[in-house]
Amino acid sequence: IPLLSHLNDIFTNKDNNSINNINITGGMNLNHFFSPDYSLHITGDNVHISSSYNIFYGRGSADIYVTGRDTIYVQGSFNPNPHDFTVTNYKQKKNIYIEPLDYKKYIVYNINFPFQDGIEVNTENTNIILDGDITFTKSGSEKFKYSGKINIIDGRYYDNQGNVFEGISGDIFLSPDQNSSYMDVHSYTQIASSSIDATIIGNPNNPQIYFSDPEGQYSQTELLS
Repeated sequence: IPLLSHLNDIFTNKDNNSINNINITGGMNLNHFFSPDYSLHITGDNVHISSSYNIFYGRGSADIYVTGRDTIYVQGSFNPNPHDFTVTNYKQKKNIYIEPLDYKKYIVYNINFPFQDGIEVNTENTNIILDGDITFTKSGSEKFKYSGKINIIDGRYYDNQGNVFEGISGDIFLSPDQNSSYMDVHSYTQIASSSIDATIIGNPNNPQIYFSDPEGQYSQTELLS
């Protein structure tokens, strides 16, 4: 069954010493054999989850319900293990997945992702520790939408000009309406012997960036250049 095969690809167990860590209860009504009516509850402990496009990987506990027939609802939560979940790429990716012609189910996702105990963002130019709570929603072929709050606890970012921004902290508020999302992030960088404050504020798609020199050695123009 394509849906169960898809779920099996997402939730895998890569630790051969850990068995029976995924449980499925419920049933499927097969009156329409090629279009079953799902009523499933999937739970897992220390489940490994990863992205096919090298976006994230890690372990956590899953509590997912799969219900419906013509419209299938996948809803529940995935709670990552403390400091055992890593985001490796946060840039937008094109969706290259093509829906099989013989599988035309309309799937609605609503997955909560609480990570109050911390996760890591570790890319080639970013190393940040986050906590927060996000909900992912998706209906049919539309893109995933995000809502919730991300707290940046600490981190470092390397830009393409050789500057290093350290002590990153702040908040990001995500709304399903991207125009309503908001961020307020602070850090500092060194120019010669001066410590320069950097602030990113506003909508994440089009934020405003401010630099300031508490010691007054550089003007805003000099800082930007």
